[in-house]
Amino acid sequence: MKVVVAGASGFIGRKLVQSLRSQHGVIALSRSTTGIENVDDRRCDLFSLLDAEQGMAGAEIAVYLVHSMLPSARLSQGNFQDYDLIAADNFARACQNQDVKQIIYLGGIIPEGEDLSEHLKSRLEVEQVLASYQPSLTVIRSGLILGVGGSTALMLLRLVKRLHVMLCPSWTRTPTQAIDVQDVVKLIEFSIGRKECFDSVFDVGSGAPISYRRLMAVTAEAMKVKRYFVDVPFFTPVLSHLWLTLITRAPRSLTRPIVESLKHPIVCRDHRLEKLAGLEPIPLEQSLRDTYQSSLKESVRPHAYNSLKQPQKFVRSIQRLYLPEGRDAEWVAKKYLEFLDKKFFGIFRVSVEANKATFRMWPLGIKLLEIELSESRSTPNRQLFYIKGGLLSVKGKRERLEFRVIADINVLLAGLHEYQPRLPWWLYRFTQAVVHSMVMKQFSKSLKC
Repeated sequence: MKVVVAGASGFIGRKLVQSLRSQHGVIALSRSTTGIENVDDRRCDLFSLLDAEQGMAGAEIAVYLVHSMLPSARLSQGNFQDYDLIAADNFARACQNQDVKQIIYLGGIIPEGEDLSEHLKSRLEVEQVLASYQPSLTVIRSGLILGVGGSTALMLLRLVKRLHVMLCPSWTRTPTQAIDVQDVVKLIEFSIGRKECFDSVFDVGSGAPISYRRLMAVTAEAMKVKRYFVDVPFFTPVLSHLWLTLITRAPRSLTRPIVESLKHPIVCRDHRLEKLAGLEPIPLEQSLRDTYQSSLKESVRPHAYNSLKQPQKFVRSIQRLYLPEGRDAEWVAKKYLEFLDKKFFGIFRVSVEANKATFRMWPLGIKLLEIELSESRSTPNRQLFYIKGGLLSVKGKRERLEFRVIADINVLLAGLHEYQPRLPWWLYRFTQAVVHSMVMKQFSKSLKC
């Protein structure tokens, strides 16, 4: 089978691609090439539906391993949940357009009847979006994934190595489930094209649940060091993620959602997939011991630790807006242009002619921006405008503004992608960027009227 792996350059993606290539034709999708032999490496920005469709060409099965925890631009405005949502929606649309038979999504275990953290809510939303399109969906929900090159394993190793005495707030006693990355790869591989896995959700994990406190103790045993653990009542989630960032040097964009999720017991409901696959999971102690021994031999920096110190020099801004009942993206786009013209009459005017809208400074008539609707790439639930020029923009080929309605979860997103400002960056950040954010908030309020 021809299998596409989105997120192929990541911790799990690389191991999965290397395992799959002997039995399947593999398309490796990522923003950077993997360099793995005997695979079809394709660069792909999943914030672009066109990129996603081109990357998916020829695929029969699609594996989705993407989570937008790190910034993808020099200036990123918006929440990671909304970034995740657009990427997943583009991926699922592209799968449907390319007649992909099955999507396999690796998500997180979702506690029942809980007030979910933003991190877990995002995972659940992604599931709902992927399930709303034509391909059959297989969801594999896991807890902590351990292995060399993984962010969780590195955080554990660094904590135990650097701290002889560890203060343990209440969240460290929350039960969780862990699994070795090798087992995750085997379970994904088993699920490919297997009818009994279509339209199903599986929880996966190794052995019995374990607390984070005990997990650190087991890590110390694997490293053959003596560590002391002291229970404390005063570490809030905010203090905890700052402390975790300081000690492990992991990016805050990674530690914060993880710590916020720790208030939930992350425990498997069953082990159906492991039983179907006939898999005997690697014991936790062995997984941690092997991870530690391998880390001594090779220095692997987790993909999630890359803080993108040299991100691409453009702006990405995504806002979740209020969606009036029964309205679509086409209606929203028209209302947006009308709103700008009325709201900012004293500053600039918006003239709409056919499929073009021009923003001019009033009364001087200076053209600030010009956008044009892409009829061929727009639908009632997705209106795509390309930025064609103007005083405030460096005219690029991919600068675009879109309004997107994800109907199944009743969400409206406005996205500005790959925008290259003409203003100096320091000036743009404190002027045009602030204005854009304020305008979108005011527009969202106007939609409620």
